[in-house]
Amino acid sequence: MEPIKAESLDNGVFTKFSLKDLVKDTKGIVIVNDHDTIEMVLNVLGKEKLQCCPVIETKTRKFIGMISTADIVSKVLLEPLFGGSGETKEKISKEKLTKLLCQTNLKKPISSILSRSVPAMFAETDKMPVVLSAFSSGNHRGLVLRREGKKPEDD
Repeated sequence: MEPIKAESLDNGVFTKFSLKDLVKDTKGIVIVNDHDTIEMVLNVLGKEKLQCCPVIETKTRKFIGMISTADIVSKVLLEPLFGGSGETKEKISKEKLTKLLCQTNLKKPISSILSRSVPAMFAETDKMPVVLSAFSSGNHRGLVLRREGKKPEDD
């Protein structure tokens, strides 16, 4: 599949919106450490009603990646059940799923399943064609950089 070029979307509805129109910062940023357990990260994501959050290295406090509920489900359940193919010929029984969940070590650090792919970086003023172009090129994670000291409602 050929990536979408930002220029090809410039005359549509997407050009009317920038990221600051879509991203709302109501709680601040929730960050987890690379040594936090999978279980703890799941609890944080659930409590904060988030789908993903940044992960920082405990010692250096530097950003090292993003973790999502989909990443966790994929690494903890789907890969062990289906291998790399994502398909299985056998029916997954409730017993097999229960056994897998019991064997899963949620006490492992989140870094054990963290993908080190670097997310795309966007300015809050970037228009949607720029974002869609980046996502269509295979990068499906993005961080929105805000101007320091400014909140969306200040604009």
